[in-house]
Amino acid sequence: MDSKSKVIIVGADYHGDWAKDTYLALRDLGVDTDLVFTNTLVKGTDNNTDVTKRAQLEKIKRFFRNHARFIFNLVKEQRRRMSEREIVRQIKFSYAPGKKLFVVFLWTPPRVVLLRTLKKIQGITLVLWQGESPTLDANWPPTFPYFDHFLSVGEEWLELLPEEVKKKARFLPLASSPEKFFPLKEKMKDEKFASDIAFVGYYRPRRAEMLSGLKDYDLKIYGYWWENGMKEFPWVKEKYFGPLSNEDANRVFNGGKIEIGRSPTEPEFPYSISITQRPFDISLAGNFQLSGYAPAMEKIFGDSVPMFHNDEELKKMVDYYLSHPEEREHLAAKAHTIVLNGHTYAHRAKALVEILGI
Repeated sequence: MDSKSKVIIVGADYHGDWAKDTYLALRDLGVDTDLVFTNTLVKGTDNNTDVTKRAQLEKIKRFFRNHARFIFNLVKEQRRRMSEREIVRQIKFSYAPGKKLFVVFLWTPPRVVLLRTLKKIQGITLVLWQGESPTLDANWPPTFPYFDHFLSVGEEWLELLPEEVKKKARFLPLASSPEKFFPLKEKMKDEKFASDIAFVGYYRPRRAEMLSGLKDYDLKIYGYWWENGMKEFPWVKEKYFGPLSNEDANRVFNGGKIEIGRSPTEPEFPYSISITQRPFDISLAGNFQLSGYAPAMEKIFGDSVPMFHNDEELKKMVDYYLSHPEEREHLAAKAHTIVLNGHTYAHRAKALVEILGI
């Protein structure tokens, strides 16, 4: 390992696990690594208290979005400027003459003004590990040329990049951590997290519509913002059990017979064609899952994760696999091996080291 190299991971706290797990995996490899969050209002730790704080914060943010958007946007912009100044301060503090400094931004790129400031630091390499489609925000493409390396969690998104950016871009999907998600021994399982079907993810109308066909089953839904859909989908009230810590998410994945790991591409989010972290988490927990069809899922998981194209197909698959537990067990074990052998954050850290030449 190059002792003259240092890596600074810059993550958003609402996607804190991605940043923290990458940071820890690089440290395990012996890489001198620091972690900076662009938003420190919620620390992103794994206990239930922070889950509750996050839920309360989301309610406050939703109120101001709906009733005082001008104030909301003003506060958001001010906090962003403050966080960017803090990022520059920490990066300059970490800089040492003769040392290679790699700054890796996770999720979305910062503003051009910040990148210009960082580019003035001698010996710095800027890296973007992009977590959303490059077409989602018109403010992003002007930032892309400032990065020396462009990594995307969605392989299909690479074709959406400008030609000059494609030359330095490559696919690097998300992953999971076997320290957080793993099979529980039978005596450690919690009955309150048991169900025939479980879905973990935040509310979107299309997701509620998809799950409507399963409302008469033993279904449990977890995640943020599902209160927003209870007027349109009254049945959600009985099936929704709130947000989860990672620890409880692992219990859910161990307690459900079928996890729905990914919904199909949703009309309101046509760019959502990448694999989220959730299918990797479920597989490491050792449970069976069904997924909305995505080419990237098929490439990584093969036939170990059966995929559906529509709501009717999902219901048929649920009926079939509920009555075939031996097949669920076989496919879950296969998916578990696939992720454990190639899709943990330890694997992603090794890939980063190779890409950056550390």
